[in-house]
Amino acid sequence: MQTRSQTSRQKNEETNPAATQKAKQLPSHHLKTEPEPNAARCSKEENALVDTKVIKKEEETATSSVNCIFSSSRDADAIIKVEPTNVDYKQHVENKDVPDLLGDAYYYSCRSCNQTRSNLKSLLEHRQQVHMKSQRKDCPIKHVSLEPDIDDANYYCRTCEKRFLTRRHYKQHLNLTHHMVIIKSSSRQQSHHHQQHVRLKDAQQSINKFSHYCRPCQVFYCSQSSYDAHVLVAHNSTSSPSLQRNTTIAQQQQRATADTAQQHAAEENRYCFICNKTISKDYFRLHTTLLHTTREPFTKKSSVVLQPNVNDPDHYCLVCQQKFDSKSIYHGHLRDVHDMALQCLVTKDPAILPNPHNRCNYCRVCKKTMASRAVYRLHCKYSHFMVLEPVQVVDTGYIYQIIINNEMRAVY
Repeated sequence: MQTRSQTSRQKNEETNPAATQKAKQLPSHHLKTEPEPNAARCSKEENALVDTKVIKKEEETATSSVNCIFSSSRDADAIIKVEPTNVDYKQHVENKDVPDLLGDAYYYSCRSCNQTRSNLKSLLEHRQQVHMKSQRKDCPIKHVSLEPDIDDANYYCRTCEKRFLTRRHYKQHLNLTHHMVIIKSSSRQQSHHHQQHVRLKDAQQSINKFSHYCRPCQVFYCSQSSYDAHVLVAHNSTSSPSLQRNTTIAQQQQRATADTAQQHAAEENRYCFICNKTISKDYFRLHTTLLHTTREPFTKKSSVVLQPNVNDPDHYCLVCQQKFDSKSIYHGHLRDVHDMALQCLVTKDPAILPNPHNRCNYCRVCKKTMASRAVYRLHCKYSHFMVLEPVQVVDTGYIYQIIINNEMRAVY
Protein backbone atom coordinates (compact mmCIF):
# COMPACT_ATOMS: atom_id res chain seq x y z
CA MET A 1 0.00 0.00 0.00
CA GLN A 2 1.14 3.52 -0.73
CA THR A 3 1.29 6.06 2.03
CA ARG A 4 -0.32 9.46 1.95
CA SER A 5 3.03 11.19 1.29
CA GLN A 6 3.70 8.98 -1.71
CA THR A 7 0.25 9.67 -3.10
CA SER A 8 0.72 13.44 -2.72
CA ARG A 9 4.18 13.20 -4.34
CA GLN A 10 2.70 11.44 -7.34
CA LYS A 11 0.05 14.10 -7.71
CA ASN A 12 2.65 16.86 -7.61
CA GLU A 13 4.68 15.09 -10.27
CA GLU A 14 1.64 14.84 -12.49
CA THR A 15 0.69 18.48 -12.03
CA ASN A 16 4.20 20.03 -12.09
CA PRO A 17 6.70 17.76 -13.92
CA ALA A 18 9.32 20.55 -14.28
CA ALA A 19 9.56 21.10 -10.54
CA THR A 20 9.80 17.33 -9.97
CA GLN A 21 12.67 16.95 -12.46
CA LYS A 22 14.55 19.80 -10.74
CA ALA A 23 14.05 18.23 -7.35
CA LYS A 24 15.51 14.92 -8.55
CA GLN A 25 18.70 16.69 -9.62
CA LEU A 26 19.26 18.14 -6.12
CA PRO A 27 21.30 16.20 -3.55
CA SER A 28 19.59 14.05 -1.03
CA HIS A 29 20.57 16.20 1.96
CA HIS A 30 18.64 19.15 0.46
CA LEU A 31 15.42 17.12 0.26
CA LYS A 32 14.01 17.19 3.77
CA THR A 33 10.50 15.91 4.23
CA GLU A 34 9.01 16.35 7.63
CA PRO A 35 5.86 14.29 8.13
CA GLU A 36 2.92 16.21 9.62
CA PRO A 37 1.77 15.17 13.06
CA ASN A 38 -1.47 13.22 13.23
CA ALA A 39 -3.04 15.53 15.85
CA ALA A 40 -2.42 18.72 13.84
CA ARG A 41 -3.71 17.09 10.69
CA CYS A 42 -6.92 15.97 12.45
CA SER A 43 -7.52 19.42 13.94
CA LYS A 44 -7.24 21.07 10.53
CA GLU A 45 -9.66 18.60 9.01
CA GLU A 46 -12.15 19.16 11.83
CA ASN A 47 -11.94 22.95 11.47
CA ALA A 48 -12.50 22.70 7.74
CA LEU A 49 -15.51 20.44 8.35
CA VAL A 50 -16.99 22.90 10.90
CA ASP A 51 -16.47 25.84 8.55
CA THR A 52 -18.22 23.93 5.79
CA LYS A 53 -21.21 23.23 8.05
CA VAL A 54 -21.44 26.91 9.14
CA ILE A 55 -21.34 28.10 5.54
CA LYS A 56 -24.07 25.62 4.56
CA LYS A 57 -26.21 26.75 7.49
CA GLU A 58 -25.86 30.43 6.54
CA GLU A 59 -26.78 29.61 2.96
CA GLU A 60 -29.88 27.74 4.14
CA THR A 61 -30.88 30.69 6.37
CA ALA A 62 -30.43 33.19 3.54
CA THR A 63 -32.38 30.93 1.18
CA SER A 64 -35.25 30.60 3.66
CA SER A 65 -35.38 34.37 4.20
CA VAL A 66 -35.41 34.97 0.46
CA ASN A 67 -38.19 32.41 0.06
CA CYS A 68 -40.18 34.17 2.77
CA ILE A 69 -39.72 37.48 0.99
CA PHE A 70 -40.79 35.99 -2.34
CA SER A 71 -43.79 34.29 -0.76
CA SER A 72 -44.95 37.55 0.81
CA SER A 73 -44.36 39.37 -2.46
CA ARG A 74 -46.57 36.83 -4.28
CA ASP A 75 -49.41 37.68 -1.89
CA ALA A 76 -48.82 41.37 -2.36
CA ASP A 77 -48.75 41.03 -6.15
CA ALA A 78 -52.43 40.08 -6.03
CA ILE A 79 -53.18 43.65 -4.90
CA ILE A 80 -50.22 45.87 -5.82
CA LYS A 81 -47.84 45.38 -8.71
CA VAL A 82 -44.32 46.00 -7.38
CA GLU A 83 -41.97 47.54 -9.89
CA PRO A 84 -38.39 46.15 -9.83
CA THR A 85 -35.78 48.52 -8.42
CA ASN A 86 -32.03 48.48 -7.97
CA VAL A 87 -32.26 49.33 -4.26
CA ASP A 88 -31.26 46.59 -1.85
CA TYR A 89 -34.17 45.32 0.21
CA LYS A 90 -32.14 45.18 3.42
CA GLN A 91 -30.88 48.70 2.90
CA HIS A 92 -34.41 49.90 2.18
CA VAL A 93 -35.71 48.36 5.41
CA GLU A 94 -32.89 49.70 7.56
CA ASN A 95 -33.20 53.24 6.17
CA LYS A 96 -36.07 54.44 8.35
CA ASP A 97 -35.68 58.11 7.41
CA VAL A 98 -37.10 57.59 3.92
CA PRO A 99 -40.92 58.14 4.06
CA ASP A 100 -43.38 55.72 2.57
CA LEU A 101 -45.18 58.04 0.20
CA LEU A 102 -47.58 55.36 -1.00
CA GLY A 103 -49.22 54.82 2.40
CA ASP A 104 -48.94 58.27 4.03
CA ALA A 105 -50.84 61.42 3.20
CA TYR A 106 -47.89 63.64 4.04
CA TYR A 107 -44.15 63.59 4.67
CA TYR A 108 -41.59 65.83 6.30
CA SER A 109 -39.23 67.85 4.14
CA CYS A 110 -36.34 70.17 4.97
CA ARG A 111 -36.76 73.54 3.27
CA SER A 112 -33.01 74.12 3.24
CA CYS A 113 -31.86 70.99 1.39
CA ASN A 114 -35.18 69.33 0.35
CA GLN A 115 -34.33 66.09 2.14
CA THR A 116 -37.29 64.04 3.34
CA ARG A 117 -37.85 62.34 6.67
CA SER A 118 -40.52 60.01 8.00
CA ASN A 119 -41.07 61.78 11.34
CA LEU A 120 -40.65 65.20 12.86
CA LYS A 121 -38.04 64.23 15.42
CA SER A 122 -35.54 63.04 12.83
CA LEU A 123 -36.14 66.15 10.73
CA LEU A 124 -35.53 68.49 13.69
CA GLU A 125 -32.34 66.63 14.52
CA HIS A 126 -31.26 66.93 10.88
CA ARG A 127 -31.88 70.69 10.85
CA GLN A 128 -30.06 71.13 14.15
CA GLN A 129 -26.99 69.11 13.18
CA VAL A 130 -26.64 70.00 9.51
CA HIS A 131 -28.11 73.49 9.17
CA MET A 132 -27.74 74.69 12.80
CA LYS A 133 -31.40 75.74 12.93
CA SER A 134 -33.55 75.29 16.01
CA GLN A 135 -37.32 75.30 16.52
CA ARG A 136 -39.49 78.38 16.22
CA LYS A 137 -39.81 80.26 19.49
CA ASP A 138 -43.17 81.86 18.67
CA CYS A 139 -44.86 78.46 18.27
CA PRO A 140 -43.00 75.74 20.20
CA ILE A 141 -43.76 72.07 19.59
CA LYS A 142 -44.84 70.47 22.87
CA HIS A 143 -45.23 66.82 21.79
CA VAL A 144 -42.68 65.94 19.13
CA SER A 145 -43.54 62.25 18.96
CA LEU A 146 -47.29 62.91 18.51
CA GLU A 147 -48.40 63.25 14.89
CA PRO A 148 -50.98 65.99 14.11
CA ASP A 149 -54.28 65.22 12.41
CA ILE A 150 -54.19 67.05 9.10
CA ASP A 151 -57.94 66.57 8.55
CA ASP A 152 -59.05 67.75 11.99
CA ALA A 153 -62.53 69.29 11.70
CA ASN A 154 -61.86 71.82 14.47
CA TYR A 155 -58.44 72.85 13.07
CA TYR A 156 -56.73 71.79 16.29
CA CYS A 157 -53.04 70.84 16.36
CA ARG A 158 -52.64 68.29 19.12
CA THR A 159 -48.86 68.37 18.77
CA CYS A 160 -48.64 72.08 19.66
CA GLU A 161 -51.96 72.22 21.59
CA LYS A 162 -53.11 75.15 19.49
CA ARG A 163 -56.37 75.89 17.65
CA PHE A 164 -56.77 77.86 14.42
CA LEU A 165 -59.71 79.74 12.96
CA THR A 166 -59.60 78.56 9.35
CA ARG A 167 -58.30 75.58 7.41
CA ARG A 168 -55.87 77.76 5.50
CA HIS A 169 -54.21 78.94 8.73
CA TYR A 170 -54.03 75.35 9.99
CA LYS A 171 -52.34 74.10 6.80
CA GLN A 172 -49.94 77.03 6.91
CA HIS A 173 -49.01 76.11 10.48
CA LEU A 174 -48.35 72.49 9.49
CA ASN A 175 -46.13 73.60 6.63
CA LEU A 176 -44.08 76.24 8.44
CA THR A 177 -43.84 74.82 11.96
CA HIS A 178 -43.97 71.06 11.34
CA HIS A 179 -42.26 71.13 7.91
CA MET A 180 -45.02 68.92 6.49
CA VAL A 181 -45.72 68.48 2.78
CA ILE A 182 -49.30 67.30 2.33
CA ILE A 183 -50.04 65.07 -0.63
CA LYS A 184 -53.22 66.10 -2.38
CA SER A 185 -55.73 63.30 -2.82
CA SER A 186 -59.22 63.37 -4.28
CA SER A 187 -60.57 61.07 -1.57
CA ARG A 188 -59.16 63.30 1.17
CA GLN A 189 -60.63 66.39 -0.47
CA GLN A 190 -64.01 64.71 -0.70
CA SER A 191 -63.84 63.77 2.98
CA HIS A 192 -62.95 67.35 3.87
CA HIS A 193 -65.90 68.70 1.85
CA HIS A 194 -68.14 66.17 3.56
CA GLN A 195 -66.96 67.34 6.97
CA GLN A 196 -67.66 70.95 6.03
CA HIS A 197 -71.12 69.97 4.81
CA VAL A 198 -71.84 68.18 8.09
CA ARG A 199 -70.60 71.17 10.10
CA LEU A 200 -72.82 73.60 8.19
CA LYS A 201 -75.77 71.26 8.50
CA ASP A 202 -75.28 70.87 12.23
CA ALA A 203 -74.95 74.63 12.60
CA GLN A 204 -78.73 75.01 12.46
CA GLN A 205 -79.11 72.89 15.59
CA SER A 206 -76.06 74.02 17.57
CA ILE A 207 -76.57 77.82 17.47
CA ASN A 208 -76.60 79.08 21.03
CA LYS A 209 -79.62 81.35 21.55
CA PHE A 210 -78.59 82.68 24.94
CA SER A 211 -75.06 83.97 24.24
CA HIS A 212 -72.94 85.47 21.49
CA TYR A 213 -70.95 82.28 20.91
CA CYS A 214 -71.16 80.36 17.65
CA ARG A 215 -70.39 76.75 18.43
CA PRO A 216 -69.73 75.50 14.86
CA CYS A 217 -67.26 78.31 14.13
CA GLN A 218 -66.01 78.52 17.74
CA VAL A 219 -66.03 82.32 17.69
CA PHE A 220 -67.30 84.78 20.30
CA TYR A 221 -69.05 88.01 19.27
CA CYS A 222 -69.15 91.17 21.34
CA SER A 223 -72.76 92.15 20.58
CA GLN A 224 -76.06 90.58 19.63
CA SER A 225 -76.21 92.46 16.34
CA SER A 226 -72.83 91.15 15.14
CA TYR A 227 -73.80 87.63 16.23
CA ASP A 228 -77.11 87.85 14.33
CA ALA A 229 -75.34 89.12 11.22
CA HIS A 230 -72.88 86.20 11.39
CA VAL A 231 -75.68 83.65 11.79
CA LEU A 232 -77.61 85.14 8.89
CA VAL A 233 -74.66 85.37 6.49
CA ALA A 234 -72.52 82.35 7.41
CA HIS A 235 -75.21 79.81 8.30
CA ASN A 236 -78.23 81.26 6.45
CA SER A 237 -80.38 80.94 9.54
CA THR A 238 -83.01 83.20 11.14
CA SER A 239 -83.46 81.13 14.29
CA SER A 240 -82.08 83.86 16.55
CA PRO A 241 -84.85 85.52 18.64
CA SER A 242 -83.51 89.00 17.96
CA LEU A 243 -83.60 88.37 14.21
CA GLN A 244 -87.21 87.21 14.42
CA ARG A 245 -88.09 90.22 16.56
CA ASN A 246 -86.39 92.63 14.16
CA THR A 247 -88.17 91.01 11.23
CA THR A 248 -91.53 91.47 12.94
CA ILE A 249 -90.80 95.11 13.74
CA ALA A 250 -89.71 95.76 10.15
CA GLN A 251 -92.94 94.24 8.82
CA GLN A 252 -95.01 96.41 11.17
CA GLN A 253 -93.11 99.52 10.13
CA GLN A 254 -93.61 98.65 6.48
CA ARG A 255 -97.37 98.29 6.97
CA ALA A 256 -97.53 101.58 8.90
CA THR A 257 -95.57 103.34 6.19
CA ALA A 258 -97.90 102.00 3.50
CA ASP A 259 -100.96 103.23 5.44
CA THR A 260 -99.69 106.78 5.95
CA ALA A 261 -97.88 107.21 2.62
CA GLN A 262 -100.79 109.00 0.96
CA GLN A 263 -101.23 111.42 3.88
CA HIS A 264 -97.63 112.68 3.83
CA ALA A 265 -97.08 112.52 0.07
CA ALA A 266 -98.06 116.16 -0.45
CA GLU A 267 -95.79 117.35 2.38
CA GLU A 268 -92.69 115.27 1.70
CA ASN A 269 -92.60 115.06 -2.11
CA ARG A 270 -91.21 117.64 -4.48
CA TYR A 271 -91.86 118.34 -8.12
CA CYS A 272 -89.25 118.24 -10.90
CA PHE A 273 -90.16 120.65 -13.71
CA ILE A 274 -87.78 119.00 -16.18
CA CYS A 275 -89.06 115.44 -15.74
CA ASN A 276 -92.62 116.59 -14.90
CA LYS A 277 -92.98 114.21 -11.99
CA THR A 278 -93.08 114.20 -8.21
CA ILE A 279 -90.07 112.79 -6.35
CA SER A 280 -89.57 112.08 -2.66
CA LYS A 281 -87.74 114.64 -0.57
CA ASP A 282 -84.83 112.36 0.26
CA TYR A 283 -84.19 111.45 -3.36
CA PHE A 284 -84.98 114.84 -4.92
CA ARG A 285 -81.56 116.42 -4.29
CA LEU A 286 -79.76 113.31 -5.59
CA HIS A 287 -82.06 113.23 -8.63
CA THR A 288 -81.35 116.83 -9.61
CA THR A 289 -77.62 116.47 -9.00
CA LEU A 290 -77.09 113.26 -10.97
CA LEU A 291 -79.59 113.67 -13.82
CA HIS A 292 -79.83 117.42 -14.37
CA THR A 293 -76.62 118.71 -12.70
CA THR A 294 -78.51 121.68 -11.31
CA ARG A 295 -79.08 122.99 -7.85
CA GLU A 296 -82.26 122.09 -6.10
CA PRO A 297 -85.11 124.38 -7.25
CA PHE A 298 -87.84 125.63 -5.04
CA THR A 299 -90.95 123.57 -4.41
CA LYS A 300 -93.89 123.92 -6.67
CA LYS A 301 -96.41 124.92 -4.03
CA SER A 302 -94.39 127.89 -2.75
CA SER A 303 -95.85 130.87 -4.61
CA VAL A 304 -93.50 133.43 -3.01
CA VAL A 305 -89.78 133.15 -3.73
CA LEU A 306 -88.07 132.89 -0.37
CA GLN A 307 -84.63 134.27 0.39
CA PRO A 308 -82.62 133.09 3.36
CA ASN A 309 -81.77 135.58 6.08
CA VAL A 310 -78.08 136.37 5.98
CA ASN A 311 -78.00 137.62 9.58
CA ASP A 312 -80.02 134.78 11.07
CA PRO A 313 -78.77 134.25 14.67
CA ASP A 314 -79.43 130.50 14.54
CA HIS A 315 -77.76 130.07 11.12
CA TYR A 316 -80.98 128.60 9.75
CA CYS A 317 -81.74 128.52 6.02
CA LEU A 318 -85.46 128.98 5.40
CA VAL A 319 -85.29 127.70 1.84
CA CYS A 320 -83.43 124.48 2.53
CA GLN A 321 -84.82 124.13 6.08
CA GLN A 322 -81.37 123.29 7.37
CA LYS A 323 -79.39 124.58 10.34
CA PHE A 324 -75.62 125.10 10.28
CA ASP A 325 -73.07 125.00 13.06
CA SER A 326 -71.25 128.28 12.48
CA LYS A 327 -71.64 131.56 10.70
CA SER A 328 -68.87 130.93 8.22
CA ILE A 329 -70.38 127.60 7.13
CA TYR A 330 -73.79 129.23 6.84
CA HIS A 331 -72.46 132.06 4.67
CA GLY A 332 -70.56 129.58 2.52
CA HIS A 333 -73.82 127.70 1.97
CA LEU A 334 -75.57 130.91 0.93
CA ARG A 335 -72.80 131.79 -1.50
CA ASP A 336 -72.43 128.34 -3.09
CA VAL A 337 -76.02 127.05 -3.13
CA HIS A 338 -78.09 130.23 -3.43
CA ASP A 339 -75.56 132.40 -5.36
CA MET A 340 -75.88 135.28 -2.94
CA ALA A 341 -73.30 138.11 -2.99
CA LEU A 342 -72.41 138.65 0.64
CA GLN A 343 -70.64 141.57 2.25
CA CYS A 344 -67.21 141.38 3.77
CA LEU A 345 -67.12 139.77 7.18
CA VAL A 346 -64.60 142.19 8.64
CA THR A 347 -65.77 145.60 7.44
CA LYS A 348 -69.16 146.83 6.34
CA ASP A 349 -67.72 148.99 3.58
CA PRO A 350 -67.78 146.89 0.39
CA ALA A 351 -65.32 149.25 -1.29
CA ILE A 352 -62.55 148.24 1.10
CA LEU A 353 -61.29 144.90 -0.19
CA PRO A 354 -57.84 143.33 -0.16
CA ASN A 355 -55.65 143.40 -3.22
CA PRO A 356 -55.55 139.80 -4.54
CA HIS A 357 -52.29 140.54 -6.40
CA ASN A 358 -50.33 141.83 -3.44
CA ARG A 359 -46.73 140.68 -3.62
CA CYS A 360 -46.31 140.27 0.16
CA ASN A 361 -49.62 138.40 0.54
CA TYR A 362 -50.82 141.12 2.90
CA CYS A 363 -54.53 141.67 3.59
CA ARG A 364 -55.09 145.36 4.25
CA VAL A 365 -58.57 144.70 5.60
CA CYS A 366 -57.65 142.05 8.16
CA LYS A 367 -54.09 143.42 8.55
CA LYS A 368 -52.58 139.95 8.25
CA THR A 369 -49.78 138.47 6.15
CA MET A 370 -50.42 135.01 4.76
CA ALA A 371 -47.83 132.25 4.45
CA SER A 372 -48.15 131.75 0.70
CA ARG A 373 -49.92 133.13 -2.31
CA ALA A 374 -52.31 130.18 -2.48
CA VAL A 375 -53.41 130.70 1.13
CA TYR A 376 -53.80 134.43 0.50
CA ARG A 377 -56.08 133.87 -2.49
CA LEU A 378 -58.15 131.37 -0.52
CA HIS A 379 -58.48 133.97 2.22
CA CYS A 380 -59.73 136.55 -0.28
CA LYS A 381 -62.16 134.06 -1.77
CA TYR A 382 -63.72 132.57 1.36
CA SER A 383 -63.26 135.30 3.98
CA HIS A 384 -64.04 138.35 1.84
CA PHE A 385 -66.20 136.56 -0.78
CA MET A 386 -64.23 137.93 -3.69
CA VAL A 387 -64.59 136.51 -7.18
CA LEU A 388 -61.01 136.05 -8.32
CA GLU A 389 -59.81 135.94 -11.89
CA PRO A 390 -57.85 132.91 -13.14
CA VAL A 391 -54.13 133.47 -12.71
CA GLN A 392 -51.23 132.11 -14.73
CA VAL A 393 -47.73 132.80 -13.41
CA VAL A 394 -44.88 133.16 -15.93
CA ASP A 395 -41.26 133.06 -14.75
CA THR A 396 -39.17 135.37 -16.98
CA GLY A 397 -35.98 134.91 -14.99
CA TYR A 398 -35.92 138.22 -13.12
CA ILE A 399 -39.51 139.10 -12.25
CA TYR A 400 -42.77 137.20 -12.03
CA GLN A 401 -45.55 138.30 -14.34
CA ILE A 402 -49.24 137.45 -14.03
CA ILE A 403 -51.48 136.95 -17.04
CA ILE A 404 -54.99 138.22 -16.26
CA ASN A 405 -57.53 138.39 -19.08
CA ASN A 406 -54.75 138.10 -21.67
CA GLU A 407 -52.93 141.13 -20.20
CA MET A 408 -49.42 140.89 -18.77
CA ARG A 409 -48.96 142.48 -15.35
CA ALA A 410 -45.67 142.58 -13.49
CA VAL A 411 -45.55 141.75 -9.82
CA TYR A 412 -43.06 143.76 -7.71
